[in-house]
Amino acid sequence: MIPYGGILTAIGTAVFIVRIAPCWMAGPVSFLVELLAAIPSVAYGLWGCFVMSPWLQNFVEPMIYRMFQ
Repeated sequence: MIPYGGILTAIGTAVFIVRIAPCWMAGPVSFLVELLAAIPSVAYGLWGCFVMSPWLQNFVEPMIYRMFQ
């Protein structure tokens, strides 16, 4: 199921940039999509380990713990 989600997201993004987005928005959105594609997934994983993990541990986990106590 995951590859299909990626394919649909890619097609949807391309259609948005080419057909739906106004001209002033198409350039910056296209640049951001290309920038995200240029960053290897290892960098996203490291960011998740060093940034998201502590944030989830300090803020989200206590909230979920209180909800189900």
